[in-house]
Amino acid sequence: WGEPYFHQSQGLSSTTASGLSTMFVAVFSVCVMMGGPLCARFRTMRIRCFILASLGVFGLVGMFVLIVFPQHLPLAALVGALLGVGFSGAGISIVWILIVAQPSAHHGLCNGAANATTIGLVAVTQAIVGAILDANWHGDRLSNGARVYSPHAFRYAFVALVASFTIAILCALSLVFLNEKALTRRIKI
Repeated sequence: WGEPYFHQSQGLSSTTASGLSTMFVAVFSVCVMMGGPLCARFRTMRIRCFILASLGVFGLVGMFVLIVFPQHLPLAALVGALLGVGFSGAGISIVWILIVAQPSAHHGLCNGAANATTIGLVAVTQAIVGAILDANWHGDRLSNGARVYSPHAFRYAFVALVASFTIAILCALSLVFLNEKALTRRIKI
């Protein structure tokens, strides 16, 4: 949805829209790689979980900016919103740090559950975004055979991303309020 949103709703040139999309992917990728190692420096699991929740807030704020101002945002505001969403990518690798705290016999199970949840939520969210965009397309605009969505269609679709960030934040916060022993206890299967 990135390049079409920037081009169609924000009125940016294809080159600028593609550049923003590339910047977002680069920031997200770097944050995914760096989040875990940086977070591992904190000794307590509670602090790690709080950092995880805080990163979700960055993404939530970024999405709110895109929803509240669905069109003609200044370029600096778009970059800021994308940086917020990109920073949230570090949460993916922080989940791995939480898995490492579990007994080694259960790393595979924990890793599988974390990856399935992360990838599953992304897959479901993307499908919902697409369905919402399609539901708000009235068949009136095409560009080279591709659908052109209105700024309001993107606004409605981004609510799914806000819901996704909200779920992630609530999950992370639920871990913050567990005691340290509960975060690293043995898993009974």
